[in-house]
Amino acid sequence: MLYLLSVLTSKRLPAVTRAASIPEAIRPDHHNHNDMVNSVWLKNIGEDYVELAFRATSEADPSALLTYNDYGIEADAPEQERKRESILAMLRRVRKEHVPIHALGVQSHLRPHGDPFSWNGLNTFLKEIRKLKMEVFVTELDVDDSALPADIPERDRLVAEVYRSYLENILRHESVKAVLTWCLSDRDTWLQGFRPRKEGLPQRPLPFDADLNPKPAFFALRDALSTR
Repeated sequence: MLYLLSVLTSKRLPAVTRAASIPEAIRPDHHNHNDMVNSVWLKNIGEDYVELAFRATSEADPSALLTYNDYGIEADAPEQERKRESILAMLRRVRKEHVPIHALGVQSHLRPHGDPFSWNGLNTFLKEIRKLKMEVFVTELDVDDSALPADIPERDRLVAEVYRSYLENILRHESVKAVLTWCLSDRDTWLQGFRPRKEGLPQRPLPFDADLNPKPAFFALRDALSTR
């Protein structure tokens, strides 16, 4: 692991690059100590692999902006609240040991038909992240429309409303410094294979359609970002 990180971070990348050295290290449903995810790193190194990975990346490239990136922390559901708590506890532990972690990535794969968004839970969580003097990035934003109506104008309207509502809330936090979508065009979405619609219509989760035409989601994204 340390050799791989050294090789990867020795490549000089543009200044806009964000290094997510350890993604998705927390999984409460795996029932490990401190809710760590089952992984080859946990099995062979132990919980210290998180600290080791960030330290190794920082040593290989001191200018890298080191980010912990995770999913399933936006919604109002008991398992997501526990995950927020476990991520916060992990970040507090490693920061107490002066481990260089500069930012938290909130993946933001949103499901409007799933658990309702927990603005109170997410807002409280992000306030605690700010106390750690960490920045926040929205890193993989998209909206799963698999359970929304088939009618495209209505579906696009509902997807755009999720973009607008989510971004208006999360962008209230000054620590949120970047918003990235998980691809730009519907033709490239991972959701078409991962969670296809039952009637077979293509998913439309992103700001641009398959022909790169802007959709209502694009304008919702633009308008939300313009408030900053």
